Amino acid sequence: MDTGFFSTTIWLNITSVFAILYAIYICTKSNNNLIRGSKISIFPILIIIITIIYIGTRPIWCYADTHLYTLMFNLVQSGVWPELKNNETEPLWTAIEYGCIEFTTASGWLFIIAILYVIGMSIAAYRWLPRHFLIALIFLFTAFSFWPYGTNGIRNGMATSIAMLGLSFFCRTKKELITGYLLLMLASLTHKSCLLTVVAATAALFLKNTKINISIWLICIVLGLLFQEQFKSFFSLAIDDKRMEYYLNIDVTKDVFSNTGFRWDFILYSALPILIGWFSISNKKITDKSYLFLLHTYIFSNSFWVLINTMSYSNRFAYLSWFLYPIVILYPFCKFKIIRNQSLILGILLIILTLFTYIML
Repeated sequence: MDTGFFSTTIWLNITSVFAILYAIYICTKSNNNLIRGSKISIFPILIIIITIIYIGTRPIWCYADTHLYTLMFNLVQSGVWPELKNNETEPLWTAIEYGCIEFTTASGWLFIIAILYVIGMSIAAYRWLPRHFLIALIFLFTAFSFWPYGTNGIRNGMATSIAMLGLSFFCRTKKELITGYLLLMLASLTHKSCLLTVVAATAALFLKNTKINISIWLICIVLGLLFQEQFKSFFSLAIDDKRMEYYLNIDVTKDVFSNTGFRWDFILYSALPILIGWFSISNKKITDKSYLFLLHTYIFSNSFWVLINTMSYSNRFAYLSWFLYPIVILYPFCKFKIIRNQSLILGILLIILTLFTYIML
């Protein structure tokens, strides 16, 4: 289907060139200048606005989920359907959609979703890395999952963006912790898969030994490899969710995410933030509470995915950890001196991740 100016190819070409040029600039910076960062300028704001407009004004007939959601929106708005179907368990999503049905078109509704998607993660990035806001946005917007969940898996994308904002309130004051949990619950009311994020974040508050948490992740890989079908059957029975059951039991074909059995390629991809975290914490004795919390939340979330990564559409569950991927990688490079030629390594990492996104999408 021709999407014209709003195609994945055009998005990848523009963002990849920009990211690679900025990566080259990063490589020229000294380690001290990298860590020092800079004051916020108008440039990150312009990038946010342009990104919202580009994603939010895409044609309503393009991308599978966008097209499907648009059809359902129009059926209710035109009176063909008396109500939205099968959304009882995710009332925030339904409430936003009903509200938009009353006063705008499907295009306006998609634009509002794009605002929530981009703004949520942008505010979270600023809260974590205020002096590295531009580079944080570049890492976020060129990430492997950013474009697909802004244009296709839009409900999951919007929910995890709210969840990311919620996580940015953790490890501060008790009042902010309450705010963080409230935002996580709002995310879960948008897409209930975000309950996994609630569980992972809560576990990260109490289980603070990085080596043990990484060991749990490694054990999950072994268990997922040895007991693939058993875990798929277990979660199919344990989670009373037709969508989850569909993902777990659909036949795997060449057209879906998991088509080669156990996904060692994406396990290696998932391992990069964990390896950087292990190196930073083991060798540099990093004790930053926010970073440890983010890393451990990522580890616990990803541990669930590795148990069931052979199932069809397992990217829907990998994304429950991958939405944190850019920040978990970037945070130690911007906050601590962890390695010689740190700016050079970070620039190379940005190029590699950008090319990975370009090739995979």
